[in-house]
Amino acid sequence: MSKFIALLAVGAMIVGCSSGSSSSGNSGTLSGLWDLTETEDGLQDVVYLEFRSDSAFTFYDYEADSFGTGENCYGILSLPYESLGNSQYDIGGEVITAVINGDQLTITDSEGTFTFARLTGISSTDLNAC
Repeated sequence: MSKFIALLAVGAMIVGCSSGSSSSGNSGTLSGLWDLTETEDGLQDVVYLEFRSDSAFTFYDYEADSFGTGENCYGILSLPYESLGNSQYDIGGEVITAVINGDQLTITDSEGTFTFARLTGISSTDLNAC
């Protein structure tokens, strides 16, 4: 798991089931809802990431999966992000490179490169907060 995603997971645990949002700078072209779900040893961790055009990104962690509380809802964490140009973005002090190719988002951070699929058929309004 990348440092970027691990930091988000820790942040989501700290805020529990609260939500908030802020905005800052230029959002670039990352807008969309992306599937960060991982399966390890048969256990699934359902996680979605939304980059919004208002320069905020929101992390949705499903609580009824193998790693959650069992509740049928999403732990939500929102942070501002800023485009630094050349496909680089600052998210809470973590600089990443993010490139969209069709329905794939590729993020490179200090831990490696990770590719995520665009979610279709659902939107963030379908994801109920805890």
